[in-house]
Amino acid sequence: MRRPVPGSTKVDPTQPGIPAAAYTDRSAQPATPAIPPSPPRGAAQAPAGAAGYDIHKPAEDQTASTTQRRSVRKEITANVSRVAGLAKHASDAGLLGVAEAAGRVLGELTPASRWRQELLQIRVVAGVLLTAMLGYAFLLAPRKLGWRGEAALVLRGCSDNALSFVLFNMLGIMPALLGCVAWPVLRNNDANARPMRPYLAASFGTGAFAFLSYLARWDPPKHPAALPPTHLGGRTAWLQRLSESRILPAILLVSTLYFYSLLPVATPATWAHFGYLFSHSQTVHVMMIDFSMLTLLSAWLVVRDASARGLGLARTTAGKWILGSAMVLAPAIGPGVYLMTRPVSAEGYSFDQLCKDTRSLLQLPASRVQGFGQQALGNGRDLARSAEAYGSDAAAAADGAARRARATATRAADRAGAAADRAADRAGAAADRAADRAGA
Repeated sequence: MRRPVPGSTKVDPTQPGIPAAAYTDRSAQPATPAIPPSPPRGAAQAPAGAAGYDIHKPAEDQTASTTQRRSVRKEITANVSRVAGLAKHASDAGLLGVAEAAGRVLGELTPASRWRQELLQIRVVAGVLLTAMLGYAFLLAPRKLGWRGEAALVLRGCSDNALSFVLFNMLGIMPALLGCVAWPVLRNNDANARPMRPYLAASFGTGAFAFLSYLARWDPPKHPAALPPTHLGGRTAWLQRLSESRILPAILLVSTLYFYSLLPVATPATWAHFGYLFSHSQTVHVMMIDFSMLTLLSAWLVVRDASARGLGLARTTAGKWILGSAMVLAPAIGPGVYLMTRPVSAEGYSFDQLCKDTRSLLQLPASRVQGFGQQALGNGRDLARSAEAYGSDAAAAADGAARRARATATRAADRAGAAADRAADRAGAAADRAADRAGA
């Protein structure tokens, strides 16, 4: 049986069991009925059907339940609005964690909040790893050789031991390989973004410390460009072409294979000496940790680059784990092979283009060289004339000084002769007077 809804203006009169008072027109009454006032004590109760409510349920209970549902609905709407405002305020204030928590309370994880969550995770992990490495390097690493021994070891390029020599050179190859992977993936072209070139340059001396410093304050583009890039331009076009070429990875891969070929021929004494350096030298100890961190970073960067370039192996979670494991199990060789096989931009450096740009950088045009030569010749002639003038002036000054010196010497000699004559005359006169006195 269909029950009449309170406040409705149309009721079906064909339904049995409904009193006639419930069929009255209620168009003049408000759509939402208010709770009727309680009758005074002792007054007769009105018929249930006369009020227009459900005859099977008391009118007070029906109105109270409707009001309760509305109040609950309003409370839920207010809570949702409050949480949404909190998420917006936290996002504007930079509180990424609070904004993400508010998003989870709402039950929706939008792409923007997912992007902020990933960025926050990368920054936090990089900051923690950088702090741990710095603290370990300066507080816990062994320093038994003294600063003189450490300085001598670095100045000799760690050539005292074949294994430390290989490690020292690999710390120059790994940043170059990681730079070719990280430049297209991590770089931000925005004008206000933090430049990546200083960190890449510093990585050749500090290794993973420079990469972790950049990732701890990484500001990725919100709309990254497609890889491989279709157009390479701007002030860093040469660096983009170098990272998208196969020439530099080939050189680095050959160098890696050469240095790795020194490991099998190492004797047990060489390995024992390397163990001694690892347990006593702060330089060798930190270099080993730095190389391990660069290996882990290469796995993460290669997987990220492969996903951005749409490689089939990086489309599944299992494929990403396989690719990352290959980078870890074959340090430097894995990234080098990946750079040689990944799809690259058509505007990357070819061998001819690289030679042409190298010649243009190392050799100046003939006209400029000729102009520089003529300018240098003119400057030389001006200097010769100036030197000749200065020489003439110096000769004249020397002649004048010689003449003045001769005149001064002549006057001094004349004065000395006159004084000697006067002294001789006075002495002769005194002798004559003494002789006269003696005769008297």
